[in-house]
Amino acid sequence: MKKILFIIIILLALNACEKVPLINLNQEELFALSFGRMENQIDLFQIEGVPFNKSNLIYMRDGKIYISNGNVSKVMEFTAYGDLVFLLYNRFLNTKPFILSSDDIVDLTNRLAREYPFLDISHIEVDTQKNLYVVDKVPKEQREYNADNNTEYFERILRFNKYGELVDFFGQEGVGGRGTPFSYIEGIFISSNDELVVISKNPNNLYSNIPTPNYIIYWFSNNGDILYKIELSSNNMPREESLIPCIDNIAIDYNNKEIVIMVSYLQKVIDDSTGMFDLISRKMQRIYHFSLEQNAFVKEINIPDTGKRQEWVGVDDTVLPSYEFIGITIHGYYFLIRPEGQNQHSLLILDKNGNISSIRNILVDDSEIFYKDLYLSRKGIIIGLLCYFREAKIVWWRSDKLLPEL
Repeated sequence: MKKILFIIIILLALNACEKVPLINLNQEELFALSFGRMENQIDLFQIEGVPFNKSNLIYMRDGKIYISNGNVSKVMEFTAYGDLVFLLYNRFLNTKPFILSSDDIVDLTNRLAREYPFLDISHIEVDTQKNLYVVDKVPKEQREYNADNNTEYFERILRFNKYGELVDFFGQEGVGGRGTPFSYIEGIFISSNDELVVISKNPNNLYSNIPTPNYIIYWFSNNGDILYKIELSSNNMPREESLIPCIDNIAIDYNNKEIVIMVSYLQKVIDDSTGMFDLISRKMQRIYHFSLEQNAFVKEINIPDTGKRQEWVGVDDTVLPSYEFIGITIHGYYFLIRPEGQNQHSLLILDKNGNISSIRNILVDDSEIFYKDLYLSRKGIIIGLLCYFREAKIVWWRSDKLLPEL
């Protein structure tokens, strides 16, 4: 009798555990921006029905929040309270600043606006010396084309000092070289040693059934010299039986000269109705570390299967819920996110060994948002640019508080 009662208690406890919902990670609004072309506004105007063709991105470092507003080619720097303290802008696309000073003397207010004739900006980064790195397109007459791989080289990275003055720019050879532009830049990073890392790729292979772009990674010294240049593609990722590897995202290890690569492993599936291989099923996901110094993969992390698999109609198979890799912290924690239903996302945090550190719900009212961008700070804070129809909100989720004190 006692044995039966013990079993019943265990079953009830397990059933109760299954019904316990995940804990929500609260969203906190920091400030809001109205739409327009004033210095403290964000321009997100678009033609109805036409998708954005400009990059409007958010970034955070050392408590300061940066927004790259590609629509009007300007970079804004805010405090966490929404005070605009720095503006770098194209004067032909923006109104003349009123709040910020454009004088050379900035010691009294520490707020400054500078002009620069940007063409079409996207990613930004900041180093420990407060230098600002901005990805911008080069003029058409300076662009290059390689007919052998059908690739156009049309972007470069501009480096400004903390006063908004242009210091130099990076091409493929680094600073002071020939200045060959990069192909499409997927992202840029600054290591703990203030070394710039550029992730570029050939966009011409993106529209095949299984995307296989070639990624070119450039790692520069803090003096602007090229240290490493490697090419990565899905074809040279570690193989897993009959599965097809596909690179999802690329980041860096801030403390080591290592590239961090998120890979999905796919399998072609036969459609029962046609008998053709026209569907692809995701079977597993992994994160790899590739050491530039050793020229080898030195670490792998298996992404745990924490979600319910989805069934496909007409196909005798299930689909693994897909995580998006949003970044790695300076202490080696991996952050992944995936949708779990309307306005709900699941945040998965793994420690440096791949063990689950935390799982939380993140609520985002996607039905009311027409544009958003999320960024993971190197200390583990998720910050978001959420654009509603009346205003843009800058919010954050203090996911850093989920990490152990380091």
